[in-house]
Amino acid sequence: MALDLGCGTGAVARELAARFDRVVGLDRCVCTVRLAAGREGSGSGGVSWLAGDAERIPLLDRSVHLVYSYGVLHHLSLRGTTAEIRRVLAPDGVAVIVDFTMPGSRSAWPHLTAAIRAFPGYRRRLGVRAALDITLFRVDPGWIAHLRRDVFYSPSGFRKQIGQALPGSVVAHEATRSTAVWQAAGTSPTEASNA
Repeated sequence: MALDLGCGTGAVARELAARFDRVVGLDRCVCTVRLAAGREGSGSGGVSWLAGDAERIPLLDRSVHLVYSYGVLHHLSLRGTTAEIRRVLAPDGVAVIVDFTMPGSRSAWPHLTAAIRAFPGYRRRLGVRAALDITLFRVDPGWIAHLRRDVFYSPSGFRKQIGQALPGSVVAHEATRSTAVWQAAGTSPTEASNA
């Protein structure tokens, strides 16, 4: 199973459905979850849509093989969210956390240029319609105003905080975002022999 944590409009959850038997799209905003569920084709591929809290993920312990989160960590308690990610990840499961890292930037330009540069990749992976939806959302004045009000980690702050919460994470920084990849510990020989 894959979990799209902070699924928004559901584009990534639908993309994950092509690779996983079951996908859960979780977002704390009920209206966003309804929007994702109402999109064409959203019911296919085993995607379930849930409104819920990242600090209380409504899934069983060790039940998720991939947790993917894009652009939401700065809205959440890092400690509470990463504790839940650790709880739901199966042995050898992987968490991929991408978030914006732009300390003190109140300019709209980094957001606008990043959105426009990302369009070809979205188009290639998701098709023209989804790429347009995502890009138009990312350049919407309301969304830009929201981003300009947010407080983001610096790249070094992101690396430090993630490193403390998910020791052993591999962290990379590119343009206006940082990515952390963390793998849960595997099943111990004792656990495997008892299975």
